[in-house]
Amino acid sequence: MDKFNGFTLAEVLITLGIIGVVAAMTLPTLLSKYKDKILVSQAKKLYSETLNSIKMYMSKNDCTNASCLFDTSKSTDEVNREFFKMFEGATYCEQGNQKPLCQKYMVLGNKPQNNGYGETGYSDNISQPFILLKTGAVIKFVQYSECVRETVTNKRDENGNYIIGPDGKPQTETITTDVCAYIYIDSNGPKAPNQSGADIFQLTFKSDNKIHNNIYLTRILTEDRVEYTPYRTGVKY
Repeated sequence: MDKFNGFTLAEVLITLGIIGVVAAMTLPTLLSKYKDKILVSQAKKLYSETLNSIKMYMSKNDCTNASCLFDTSKSTDEVNREFFKMFEGATYCEQGNQKPLCQKYMVLGNKPQNNGYGETGYSDNISQPFILLKTGAVIKFVQYSECVRETVTNKRDENGNYIIGPDGKPQTETITTDVCAYIYIDSNGPKAPNQSGADIFQLTFKSDNKIHNNIYLTRILTEDRVEYTPYRTGVKY
């Protein structure tokens, strides 16, 4: 009978060590891919729910396009309140609402964003009023009193830093836009990552009476993938 040769303790430890190293190298990638798949699924679901609810609103109010909802004669609060009625079990987070899930939260840019002073910063925020769905997702509209209008923004150099004038303040420039309303959808609400292109997407309703997706949402709808770069705020850009 052949003698059975078992593994020595050293051999077992070496094998376990190799397995541990391989797991440490591959597990983060697998978890990241799994998280991204969830983000894709959540974004698609909320996008569909939002557009279907807009269509239902149009049908209910005998509208030929969404301008009856995104009406320039209405305020941001009025538009959000009107749309809130389309969702059963939702919470309306109006101005001054003290509920924890109704508080303002910050939004990261799709990739590291220069705050204008050489550090990474936020690109936007979700503030009251907004609609908190029973799923935890958030929908927010920002309505303007006219579509084609001029807006003032700070000038930036090629690195994204503000161009400072002789008075020590950022120089400004005036640009023309045709956005009647912004539509923000956040597939998991105040929960992380709260980043553009991951769980938060901005759509626009323009003067052509059409809703336009941004590039990150389009990639999800056509390529089943999210595109974003995680980063921390307050560090050198």
